[in-house]
Amino acid sequence: MYGWSRRLHGEVLEPGRAMMHNQRVLVSVLRFEKSVERWSSLDTQLTDLACAAVSARIGCSWCIDFGWYVARGHGLTESKPAHVADWRGCMVFSRVERRVLEYAEGMTSTPPTVTVTGTGTDGNGGVSAGRPHRRAAGRAD
Repeated sequence: MYGWSRRLHGEVLEPGRAMMHNQRVLVSVLRFEKSVERWSSLDTQLTDLACAAVSARIGCSWCIDFGWYVARGHGLTESKPAHVADWRGCMVFSRVERRVLEYAEGMTSTPPTVTVTGTGTDGNGGVSAGRPHRRAAGRAD
């Protein structure tokens, strides 16, 4: 675990140190994290923007810092993550990026403010209120 974390992140991350106390938990979390990395229904840069929006919304400074690190590795320019907090008033985001940011914020709300009808009759791929679902968010506008 320590060698993998150092190679991937340059240091041993605190959550990894905590999970080292229970190997079954550590292995389960690592398997889950590796499987999540393989999900490809959304462009990595859109995923990074969604993660940044969620991190800012919940106020997790570690998540923001780590997300910034990961996003840079995926080639996301610095101008976009820097404006995630004020994305509604900033013109650096495309229409699809704005929909992804809106969806991420809606899903982070308690209770979530995004509903999926599944019918696709609302013109947004089955998502009400114009918020993107994975099917709709991946489309090029």
